[in-house]
Amino acid sequence: MGAPMPLRTDTDGLTSVLAAFAAGDETARDEHEDLLGRILVDTVGSALASAHEPAERILQNWAAAEGTSGRATVWTTGRTASAATAALLNGTAGHQLDYDDISPSMPIHPSTVIVPALLAVAEQRGADTRRLVQAYDVGAAVFRAVADLLPQH
Repeated sequence: MGAPMPLRTDTDGLTSVLAAFAAGDETARDEHEDLLGRILVDTVGSALASAHEPAERILQNWAAAEGTSGRATVWTTGRTASAATAALLNGTAGHQLDYDDISPSMPIHPSTVIVPALLAVAEQRGADTRRLVQAYDVGAAVFRAVADLLPQH
């Protein structure tokens, strides 16, 4: 997914290198549309399977008490919330059972981290599929680069 991110050892900090890469002129790969479709099914399916798990219920109660509103869908209820709240709720739901995708190159699962935020922002902004694929490709590349630098998952 996307070109490998060049590692730099100059005076730029990791955060600025990652930000420059993420904001770069990367284009989505057409062949990744089908892959993203499978990733979406996998991630949302994992979240829906955890709809009544304790952490998901606790966060749903918190969100209801906060009264957040917005255009982003909360997968387990169908309600809408702000992009930030929907991403938090959907990401938590997706992680609870930990059946989400596994990267072929290492034992990581970036989709449940990336997809909830991407879909929430895409809904809020009306982003098209091509932009969503591009954002996922960049997010997955950054996720892998950071994971490569960590001693453990």
